[in-house]
Amino acid sequence: MKYVAGIDIGTSSCKTVLVDASGVLVATSSMEYFAKPGDNADMDPMDWWNAAVTTLKSACEKIGISPAQIGAVGCSGQMQGCTFIGKDKKPVRDSMLWYGTSPKEICARLNQEYGDVFLRNCQSLSMPSLTGSKIRWVMEHEPEVWAKTDKFLFAPSFIGFMLTGEAVVDRSELGLSGLNNVVEGEWSKELMDITGVTAEKMPALMDSIEIMGTVTKEAAGLTGLLEGTPVIAGCGDGPAESFSVNIAGKSEMKLRLGSACAANAVIPKDWLGTKVQYASPYADREHYHIGNFTSNCALAVKWVRDTFFSELKKEDKSYSLMDAEAKDCKLGSGGLLFHPYLNGEAAHYADPWMTAKFTGITINCRRSDFLHAVYEGVSFSIRDMVEHNEGLALMENVVFCGGGTKSSVWMPILLDVLGRDGVVPKSADASFGVALMAGQAIGLFDAAKAADASRDAGRAVTFSAENHQRYNEIYQKYLDMVKI
Repeated sequence: MKYVAGIDIGTSSCKTVLVDASGVLVATSSMEYFAKPGDNADMDPMDWWNAAVTTLKSACEKIGISPAQIGAVGCSGQMQGCTFIGKDKKPVRDSMLWYGTSPKEICARLNQEYGDVFLRNCQSLSMPSLTGSKIRWVMEHEPEVWAKTDKFLFAPSFIGFMLTGEAVVDRSELGLSGLNNVVEGEWSKELMDITGVTAEKMPALMDSIEIMGTVTKEAAGLTGLLEGTPVIAGCGDGPAESFSVNIAGKSEMKLRLGSACAANAVIPKDWLGTKVQYASPYADREHYHIGNFTSNCALAVKWVRDTFFSELKKEDKSYSLMDAEAKDCKLGSGGLLFHPYLNGEAAHYADPWMTAKFTGITINCRRSDFLHAVYEGVSFSIRDMVEHNEGLALMENVVFCGGGTKSSVWMPILLDVLGRDGVVPKSADASFGVALMAGQAIGLFDAAKAADASRDAGRAVTFSAENHQRYNEIYQKYLDMVKI
């Protein structure tokens, strides 16, 4: 029996899954890594590669197979950010992760001078999280690094590069690069000129399901994969996750409750408009992947844990223990209101200087109230993001993904704030999605049928109309206070 592997390079961990010939997920392995402190949010990309190799072998061991039985590999991962590769095919410096804020002054300058050009090309202003702004920061602050850079890559394309030796980026990742032309699905010469990126440093572009190359002899020796194993171009984590739940052509929005919250839909090309942010070609070439993201989702919940529940930090079930303490909190969190801008805000605000705040604190507030208020505040920020994106706002139902779906307290709050029903599929993440792409690329199974089977095996979730009406009032207060 042949298998396919999907490797996802997340912000804080790598996850590898194996999918069998019938399209069923049969093994999972994950491994954490840690970024360095500082405004750049730097990380050694070799930590990603080591985690990818380790989790690939571990997943195979769990079901008693050899990596040599894997017929194809796909890689997905965090979008934006930047990895700098020299002519010796080694990283020139640490990768800059998406949430680093060091380019914020540069973005302010670029938006003042060229904001209309950014909006016309990529339907977004320049932001610190986007690849182009990070490249510009390196040009200005570390010119010797840029001079040594032969190609720049994203996180998933770096793993593909390590497997095949080919510098390839898939078109789906362009939507969060700040260097793209949305409609053309290509690099934008205008934005390249503004940023200062030269054509010879641009990686080649491919579609997600295209085979970018095959496993080299060196990579085979490290991973156990057979030399010559096909590797697809893969894609960013957002499009891969959307592929895993098969929302293309449906009136459905996918919400991923991860460190950030990504909201996505898959739409026909002619839907593209001025209020549809971060659009990029989808895997099937017939649709576009659109959406937006908040900067603070589970990241805010982690902050609550580390700040208010620090004794639980090392507990494997820390979040479920927190939920157990907060389960009796009432709607509205006893008057507490939280604006979750701990790391600035992306979405339609595009403001890295925004800060978080609690209001309504009294002597009666318990730490569980603060947790509950964070759940509500993050949910309000997600609703705010969705309502400011025409493509997302049109979607009737929601497919929920990510670690936040495991919360017995947060999920009901989010449903009631949004006022939308949805589903939580059995298997719904980027690693599963990119594995399905790999299986489709080699003709192993029908990816859409496999994704639908996973959805059918999941659970339906519904909102309370009464609670939704009550949250509408608090949400208006939330919006009014954003402006203060």
